[in-house]
Amino acid sequence: MFEQSKLCTEVYRSELALRLRALGYRLRNTANGFEIEGVQPEIIERFSKRRRTVLSVDALLAVASETPLSNNQRAAISRLTRPAKRADLTPEQVLAHQRAQLSDQEFAELDQLAKASLAAASAAQAAAPRLQLSESEAVNLKNLSQISGPPEARPAAQAPSPDAHQPTDVAETNRLDHGREKVEPSEAATQGRAQPRLPVDPQAARAAIDYARDHLFERSSAVPRHELLRHALQFGRGSVDLAMLETELQRRTEFICVDGTLTTKETLRLEQRMIALVNQGLGGCHPLRADYRPTGALEPEQEQALQLILRSPDEVIALQGRAGAGKTQLLQELVRAIDQRYASTVLAPAAAAVDVLRPQGFKQAATVQSFLVDPEFQRSTRGQALVVDEAGVLSLHDLHRTHSRAEERPFGLRGHDSTATRV
Repeated sequence: MFEQSKLCTEVYRSELALRLRALGYRLRNTANGFEIEGVQPEIIERFSKRRRTVLSVDALLAVASETPLSNNQRAAISRLTRPAKRADLTPEQVLAHQRAQLSDQEFAELDQLAKASLAAASAAQAAAPRLQLSESEAVNLKNLSQISGPPEARPAAQAPSPDAHQPTDVAETNRLDHGREKVEPSEAATQGRAQPRLPVDPQAARAAIDYARDHLFERSSAVPRHELLRHALQFGRGSVDLAMLETELQRRTEFICVDGTLTTKETLRLEQRMIALVNQGLGGCHPLRADYRPTGALEPEQEQALQLILRSPDEVIALQGRAGAGKTQLLQELVRAIDQRYASTVLAPAAAAVDVLRPQGFKQAATVQSFLVDPEFQRSTRGQALVVDEAGVLSLHDLHRTHSRAEERPFGLRGHDSTATRV
């Protein structure tokens, strides 16, 4: 359950988004969820009191400890700063408290947004026969605008007693809170209030699964099934639900699932092809520089790795190590050794990595993509040793294409321990 907590978050966000769209609201995605189009950012920030409280305490503790807080510490802050629930407040009093925090103009704008959304939902229902609402759902839509009412009809907020504890945000007293008693709305408040919901578009489900597949398998060859569903829900937010994605995933034939982990038939084919190419290149080249002696001050492990690379007769050689282990210094010595007899081409996955390499002596470093798309670049470097920095960041497809372009030249891979997941 803990491993799938992010999926659970996306499930309820998706369900909420579907119901909001059924009510006619338009949504905009954000880094951590979504917001309703037409609600001003200042209003959203004003009502985000819990977030401000947690962030302020987080900042204070981080300064005091002089180290960033862990996720567990942030979770503890969230629990400890949560105000006690106000069981003495009615839903009407909570609503009045919320309205009292809005100016007349802000209230009028939100009221107009609700009415416009209601009209849009009604028009969509009339134009699209597939959008079928039950009688209770239609009543709910019809009465939506009456929930807010005109400014003059706002109920006055009932002031709590002076000695009563004031919560950070009274609106949060009705929030679902696992492990605590839930304040149930009155029977009158819930009677007949069905939740309208848009039907799910099968094409949207297909597009969401396609996106999640292409996005995740760009960097990994095997991913948890729940991660693919989570990214598909994020992509299709407001248009798909978990049940439809489960059905779509079950229908797809390109996936292979073993113990809750997914790969694709194409990914497996590329993995097997890469393994075959590496095996075919074993012992197929002359050593780069079997007689080379390092000129720099290398640690014993660095020198051992360097000699292994320079004396290897294999077409593909991989160097792997943790961050800070001295791979860059070793790479400098390696290129120096190769360039004394042959020549080398140093590539990196991204322009930012190239910008880091050039000041370190690799003046001609270039991106892998520029090498793959430029036939003249490939011709001009034919016969040179190909060195790929941060190879673990490359997608399996780009790694396969790079190796294919390398032909019979020596091909080196350098990366961190955190390389892409393989089947």
